[in-house]
Amino acid sequence: MQHSHWSERFDRNFEDKDLLDRHEAAHVLTANSGRVVLAEYLSVLVQRDQLHPETRNHKRWYKYSELRNLEIGLTGGRKQEDNPSPAAQRQRKYREKHGGGAPRQSGKSPDDRPGSAARSLVYA
Repeated sequence: MQHSHWSERFDRNFEDKDLLDRHEAAHVLTANSGRVVLAEYLSVLVQRDQLHPETRNHKRWYKYSELRNLEIGLTGGRKQEDNPSPAAQRQRKYREKHGGGAPRQSGKSPDDRPGSAARSLVYA
């Protein structure tokens, strides 16, 4: 699938030779994937060896040729099997009972996030 993406900075469509900053790269991935991809996610793609940024003046630049056809899937991990093992059935029951599914944040309550109005003085 061939995508073309408009560049405000160049006032034209991006070309394969263009280097994009992290916000432009996230915008291209958002357009490709049909959902919002945050600029912070680019570091994950670098760790997975899917992107190879260039560093110039202490700033990362991403190659449009690598981004142009890259799509980010909706979920990660393995797909659920139709015939799960007894351990998987037990885990699913536990998640249903305890309202699981939301990722934990390193043992902190939701009010401990940065920018939150209420903060706990003691971490669990």
